[in-house]
Amino acid sequence: MTSRLSATITMASLGRADKIQSQTHVSSSQLKRTTCNLCRERKVRCDREKPQCHRCHKSGQTCVYPSENTNNDEIKSALNLLHSRLLQVETSLPEYGLQITMESMEPNSPLPPRYMSHNPQLGYNLLSQGDEIGYSNVIFPEFDPSSYHQPPTMVDAVNSSGTDETHSNLYMNMSSLKDKPPGSAFNPPFEQTTPLFGLEKQCQSYFDVVQKHMMLIDQQEFSHSIIPMEAHQCMALKYAAVLSGSSVCGESALAMESYLAARFHLEKAENLTDNSSFLNIETVQALLLVARFEFTHISRPKGLLTIARTMQLISLLGYDMLDQTSAERESDSSQIMLPKSHSSGCLQKIRRTFWIAFAMHCNATASFPYCIPVKYNRIRTAIPVPNSTMDSDPEQIVYLSEEITKCMAKGFSVFSLFMLSMKLVVDGDRHREMTKKYISDSTSDYNFCLVHEKIGRDITIMCNSLSTPEFLNGPDNELRVLTCIIVLGARIDWFKTAIIGSQKAAFLGPVTKEYRTSCVAVANAMCDLLREANVSDAQQIPAYKEMTFFIMRPLALAAEVQLDILQSPRDIGYNVFSSTREIRQNLELLCDIMTVCKPATGEYNDKIQACVSFLDKTKFESVFSSGLLGNGC
Repeated sequence: MTSRLSATITMASLGRADKIQSQTHVSSSQLKRTTCNLCRERKVRCDREKPQCHRCHKSGQTCVYPSENTNNDEIKSALNLLHSRLLQVETSLPEYGLQITMESMEPNSPLPPRYMSHNPQLGYNLLSQGDEIGYSNVIFPEFDPSSYHQPPTMVDAVNSSGTDETHSNLYMNMSSLKDKPPGSAFNPPFEQTTPLFGLEKQCQSYFDVVQKHMMLIDQQEFSHSIIPMEAHQCMALKYAAVLSGSSVCGESALAMESYLAARFHLEKAENLTDNSSFLNIETVQALLLVARFEFTHISRPKGLLTIARTMQLISLLGYDMLDQTSAERESDSSQIMLPKSHSSGCLQKIRRTFWIAFAMHCNATASFPYCIPVKYNRIRTAIPVPNSTMDSDPEQIVYLSEEITKCMAKGFSVFSLFMLSMKLVVDGDRHREMTKKYISDSTSDYNFCLVHEKIGRDITIMCNSLSTPEFLNGPDNELRVLTCIIVLGARIDWFKTAIIGSQKAAFLGPVTKEYRTSCVAVANAMCDLLREANVSDAQQIPAYKEMTFFIMRPLALAAEVQLDILQSPRDIGYNVFSSTREIRQNLELLCDIMTVCKPATGEYNDKIQACVSFLDKTKFESVFSSGLLGNGC
């Protein structure tokens, strides 16, 4: 009896459980009808309490529940909502420097793996309206505005003549962004993890134009040894080459993107990230190209700091001691790292890189009088002799600190003479500053200056070497013209220093007049060279425009001399009609070239504007006027 009663109770309880379970089970269609439209659009659980949920009550909306016949309308509504959200995200991408590639715009393109989370809820079917999902679980690292910093504004962003249409061609993987601390050296917080794509044109522009006077990178080695590498120092060099090529093409936006990328990878290399290193030739070359861009597009102090870092790194690597003897190495304990044994090709590359860094430092030193110049007696890397192959024959080693003779200069290559011309720029700048201090001292008497005599002798040797038929008919035409312009600029500076020094004695008045006449003659010779080289030709302009860092200073010196003479022609007794017209034509040529080649930083704008204003105010009138030849003409 008892067992029969217990069995009955058990069966009854099981029946009630089945009934309760059947009552609590909710189908997908029933769940749809118990979730209001607002909660369903937000993909959240509906906190419904009849007659309406809390969300609708707070927002002031009326709870609307779907009927059984509204499935198609709800599907369309969900798709429209998704489409509007995608459009909203796409419109916000340019604010953070991101672009949508054509592959991502294909209709059947799958969602990239980096957008997918490990959360199983991301398997949500867009057509299933009853499932619950919160967008807080979806990871969109690229769309986080806090992960981005605004890039620095370019100095010439307003007046730039280049096009920014190529900005969308820079495909970068932005998925691994990390916020930089406030104290970082710079803040381009993006990382390129894939090889360069679609930037072959910019790299080729570097080798076609910039490489003609910045003989820094071997094109074959760059293609085979640098492009495939993913180390940060190699990535920095690749973007530095793209940076220079973009400037040639007039693509200012792409140039700035490449500048930020190069600086970013240089920082990574300095931090030894991903087994990278900064103690190598690639880092030095990248820093030189970055400094060159900073001098002409960002600011001169910024470029000066970068070139100072580069020279310190060169000293650390021992690139300025390549030809140091073993005895000198034993006695010199200041070197932190001495260069290891290199092949002849590697030594050639290191020599070329060092001397280009030396030339850039010399030009920067001339622009900043208080910048500490390179000490010539500390350089134990020989000048390339006799040609650009840079052989390391001990009998041909010539150090920069040695006195250059006529016979020695005949064996120099264009590259070597370019380095010597930059040394003349620094020597002339030092001499002028010392002369100004000497003039300000009223206690001392006038003395003949041996330094002035030595600089004049070196300039004469350089001019004779540059004017030989063998040199004029040789290779490297652009670098040869640049070297001639720099030497002529150094000669003008030398004459102007002599004029300053002649103020010490009244009896030097006639000499001052001769020096001013010589300045005009040298400036006219520079203009003749510019015409002979056809610098103002449209096909030649891009090459010489990229020489802005080196060429603007001598051009400005010549223009200053021409403008000074035109404003006071009687001071030197020039024929007002014939010679003044020639000088004016030369000033117009200089003004046109300087306008095209001027840097974006604007330090030469005042001088150019002064020349333009004078030329506009003093236009020549036609000689053949109607009243001059009579009414019968």
